[in-house]
Amino acid sequence: MSSLPPSLQVFWAGPVAASRAFESLSGWADIVRAPLPEALHPPRPASHISAAIRRLVEAPQPVHGPDDVAEMLGTLQDRRERAGILLRNSVERILEGLRQPDRTADLLSPLDDWLPEAETGLRSLEDDLQDFRVKLLLAERAGRIPPEGTDWMMDVAGRLHTRLVRTDAQVRAVGELMKGRWNEGTFEEIRRRLSWVLSLREFDRSFDWEALPGFREMPRVTGMTRSDAGMLLLFRFRPDATEREVALYERAASFPLKGRDLAFAVDGVLADAFAREDAEAVLLKEPGRFDVSFQDIVHQYERVRLPRRGLQALLLGLWAAGHCLRVDAADEGREGYEAFFNDFPLLKVAFGLAEPEQAGRLLTLGELGASRRYRDGLKRNESWKRHFQTADGRLALEGLKGARVPFPDFPFELLVENVTDAEERAASRGFGSRWLKPSEDAGDLLSRLENCLSGPVSGVSGLISDWLDVWE
Repeated sequence: MSSLPPSLQVFWAGPVAASRAFESLSGWADIVRAPLPEALHPPRPASHISAAIRRLVEAPQPVHGPDDVAEMLGTLQDRRERAGILLRNSVERILEGLRQPDRTADLLSPLDDWLPEAETGLRSLEDDLQDFRVKLLLAERAGRIPPEGTDWMMDVAGRLHTRLVRTDAQVRAVGELMKGRWNEGTFEEIRRRLSWVLSLREFDRSFDWEALPGFREMPRVTGMTRSDAGMLLLFRFRPDATEREVALYERAASFPLKGRDLAFAVDGVLADAFAREDAEAVLLKEPGRFDVSFQDIVHQYERVRLPRRGLQALLLGLWAAGHCLRVDAADEGREGYEAFFNDFPLLKVAFGLAEPEQAGRLLTLGELGASRRYRDGLKRNESWKRHFQTADGRLALEGLKGARVPFPDFPFELLVENVTDAEERAASRGFGSRWLKPSEDAGDLLSRLENCLSGPVSGVSGLISDWLDVWE
């Protein structure tokens, strides 16, 4: 193995050692292990990569020469470390400015020099990444690195760069917010953006938001009506709410039918999902279609969900009216949904994923998965297997695999989703008319909800009613 250049030795000892070796070469090892979904390191090199390297080592004439790949890794590390130092210093100044608001201007003045330098360094790092790709491809063609190793190393290097670019954007946004006049909405927006930065391991530190002079505790819901609490939340987290949103909220909050169990799909119902570059394009092309601008997206990255116009106010109003709202997500995995809810705190409250007093706190992936208000493909399959083992469950579910039906552990009277043949089949089998197609107009959706809920769920068989044992 000693005949190999360092970039090949990275992959020699197998997947775990490969990761450690790459991290030691590239620096900032903790970034790779950070908990955010988009920051999880890509799949480690498979064992067949080690086998391919072994064949190269045992070849009669191994390749020798300067290891320009390892040299480039050192260059990338230097660029990242310099930009990282500038950003860490900027974050520290911002946090100190939050503690001492009377000194904010003085404390933040160095950012005028640090952030342009960080931006220049990140642009240079982006150029270096292109050079790195070229060197990796040349090394691959020369038989010095397996193709899988090239993809893996480039993926990790790209993610490390992206995290710094995103951090730079949030630090700049927070700096601008701190220069203006503060109100409760400003504070929550600063908290929402900085919470993402402080969740990264290279910036990780304990920080007590509630001890800050600018913190205004959300009045406890027990001390006010839900309608008043919801209105307070709406203006705290959407200080620029339009008259139409306020009207939607008030109409939903005065919903005449109380205490109903309602579920909503996400993609194509509450929000539309896009690749990041497509999300930016559609927001420029159709700015009135969604409740957000591209600059507001903080926690989401590779896959971006944009809430449809008015739905945040509508759902918060339904919560204020005393309804139980649930999320019925379609994907097999739940990664990315926690980032969606962290970008839109009002939805966390509406779906019972956070108490109103804790709306600004980050929702973790584990907390989302553990919530009885949330279901995705993984939880649906678990429920299906568990309940199909009982006699009543088999009678209720036989032939309905794939249908998004209520279960005793995830009940709903009405699910708003893009209805398929499976749900229509379930309705005819005794589950009743409990599915409603979505609408891109929040006002129209509210009208149809009112119409559908004006009476009990129709067409429910006695078998299904007994099995669910919810709406007797």
